[in-house]
Amino acid sequence: MIKIIRKGDVLLFACFVGAAVFIALWPFIRSAGRVGVFGIGGSAAVQASPADANAPQNSGQPDRAGSAATGATGDTASDSLLVVSLDNKTYGVYPLDEDRTVDIENGGNSNVLEIRDSGATMLSASCDNQICVHTGTITRPGESIICLPNRVIVEIRSPGASGGFDAIAK
Repeated sequence: MIKIIRKGDVLLFACFVGAAVFIALWPFIRSAGRVGVFGIGGSAAVQASPADANAPQNSGQPDRAGSAATGATGDTASDSLLVVSLDNKTYGVYPLDEDRTVDIENGGNSNVLEIRDSGATMLSASCDNQICVHTGTITRPGESIICLPNRVIVEIRSPGASGGFDAIAK
């Protein structure tokens, strides 16, 4: 049996294929130019004191020690802060210039974060996909590590900068 394919059938098939490709690539298209997994960036405000024993105790405000002494404007890694959020709540705020390991526990889920050499790396996670572990080290304000299954967001923020630019071209 021979079936004749019409021009309309080919166009309809092409539309379906194009829509499928667009849907499959949408997370990557949406995240173009952003840092993080699929462009998801944490915007949790610093609002609670840390619940971690390793975290510096504060009153909800980031520790800005060192920025006044250096005269920095918030652009260097030495006065940047690492904000760890768990379930969209601030878990801890850590200066990047102090080396430490942070154990992030949430029920049966756990992540181990290492802060070293003015950068942060997710050493291990209890999630299946391990995307957060494979993200690597983040060192600049605006960069983030995200573990969606464990609901952990690790983000570098600069106290003096509000968004900023990565580069300016003429």
